[in-house]
Amino acid sequence: MNTEDLNPFEKRKDESYSEFEIRKAKLKEEYTEKFKQQFREDPKIQAYIKNFQPNSIEKFLNSYVRKKVSAFQYGKFYENKLEQEDLKWINYAEKQLGNIQQKKLFNMQCLWRAEKISLPEIEIAYDFMVWEEHILDCPFIEPITMEDVELYQRFLQQENTELGIGFLDHWQNYEVYKYHRNSNVPEWYEYYDTYKGTSSLINLPDIRGEKEKVYLDTSGKELKKKHQENANKTPLDKRPYLDDHLYPPLMLEFIKRFEDKHTQKYLKIQDRIKEMHQNEEFLMNKIKILIQADMPFKFEEADDWKTSLSKTVEKIEKLKVIEFLPLAFEQYQLKASMGNNFNIKDKFGNENSIRNFLYKSILDGRELLGEPRNFDF
Repeated sequence: MNTEDLNPFEKRKDESYSEFEIRKAKLKEEYTEKFKQQFREDPKIQAYIKNFQPNSIEKFLNSYVRKKVSAFQYGKFYENKLEQEDLKWINYAEKQLGNIQQKKLFNMQCLWRAEKISLPEIEIAYDFMVWEEHILDCPFIEPITMEDVELYQRFLQQENTELGIGFLDHWQNYEVYKYHRNSNVPEWYEYYDTYKGTSSLINLPDIRGEKEKVYLDTSGKELKKKHQENANKTPLDKRPYLDDHLYPPLMLEFIKRFEDKHTQKYLKIQDRIKEMHQNEEFLMNKIKILIQADMPFKFEEADDWKTSLSKTVEKIEKLKVIEFLPLAFEQYQLKASMGNNFNIKDKFGNENSIRNFLYKSILDGRELLGEPRNFDF
């Protein structure tokens, strides 16, 4: 019997679930007897089990056959599950490939702002922030090479390097990285600059940015003027906004002022339970990564268990990214060979309200200064 054939334990399209359950039960009996017969008739197996106590063989036979039938029944399912786990790491590594391109895009931004290059895909500086979100589809930066992949692997192999940047940070945040460089520049950018000799690019003048600022300030003053005129017509309500999300202490003060002790007690219990659930979710997510990584590790030293666990998981993730980057690169090349169907208009259209506001404000500013309503400046 060839276990690589189509799995007979799978439900057929033409049978009901009750028919499937009956057929599956019969199959389990059939394969159980077949595997037992193979066990008893295989001369190599018989020669092997002679080395063990006779009264233990039948129990071992039953356990082994149950295991084999189960593997045959669910083998394809487990195989697919393992493939999905590997695919998860490949997809995660592919996102890390984007970090390579983020630095290339940032270097292009420095050149564009200094008016060293022009890019048809870029109209205003904020467009670099839009392309950040679609970095692997960006058409005007050089494709990823194996040399890039190897450089990024060497970067990750260093101690204390991070896979990305802070949750609220942006790869293309030019103003922050130019004027607050000591603490904010991504480690990957600095590493890339060291090996590629591109550290001078951020020191280029921001000619284009300064021009945009003039237009934005002009339209901003006009907008402020209109708002002030409207405010003079309608008295401004200077009372603070009651928002528990932006200022949680307001919620606590409200509860303390207006709820009785009994209600306060249960509200505190509710908050405590929520905190416990968050800790449990945090713990399970981190442990799941450690289990799925399927590799030896030791916990990193830290002042508390959460930090230790986070640092350990981050180290494991780095090792898995390093392992799967070549496969992710192959996947990236395959997608690139199939062509780019990315629709620029969708990403630079109505879905990006910030971009639309800045786009219009720059044009308004030019018009207010008596200049053409275009981006030829």
